[in-house]
Amino acid sequence: MYEYGRGLEKDENKAFDLYKQAAAFNDDTGLFNLARCYEDGIGCDKNIINAIEYFQKSCDIGHVLSAFELGRIYHYKYGNSK
Repeated sequence: MYEYGRGLEKDENKAFDLYKQAAAFNDDTGLFNLARCYEDGIGCDKNIINAIEYFQKSCDIGHVLSAFELGRIYHYKYGNSK
């Protein structure tokens, strides 16, 4: 809700903090959203290494979209795609 300003004032820093709290409890969606924040710089500085780390953690506990995002990152940012 804070990330997009749905029903309350948009606050990306608050969204990042809440995702971080959820990730601390090993919540797969919290880990996924924290990874997105790091990848896109939502409420924090962009950090692809942290994004990969949190996508991987989320993927490891079954978050399917995290697996897709990891593949996308490796293919487009580190792969030999043209």
